[in-house]
Amino acid sequence: MAKVAVPNIAKEKMAGARAGKRTLPAIVQIAFGDGGVDEAGVVQMPLPTMTELNHELFRKNVDSIEPVGRLGYKYGYTIAEGELQGKSISEVALIDAEGDLASIEMFKPRADDLDSTYYIIDDFS
Repeated sequence: MAKVAVPNIAKEKMAGARAGKRTLPAIVQIAFGDGGVDEAGVVQMPLPTMTELNHELFRKNVDSIEPVGRLGYKYGYTIAEGELQGKSISEVALIDAEGDLASIEMFKPRADDLDSTYYIIDDFS
């Protein structure tokens, strides 16, 4: 099962926006990595103190954004066939326009089902 965390930097930005002290930057990229599991293959819990993925492999620009109900959005990205070059992905993060992590998700390694257009869901329900 996937494990998700909202980093402290994102929480700080949300608190500032609620106080009218700042605006929230848009989500513009998605980072992909293979550091979401330990040596035994156990999915790790992302920590709110994280400022980067455990082992980032690459980033993709967000191709599309679609609402999911009233409390979430799907962020689309495209990975070209063969772009993973045999790597498996086990962690992803939404990256805001200021370059900070907005959300982190860790899960069992995936490879074959990522060669296409997919979505990362940011859901507050």
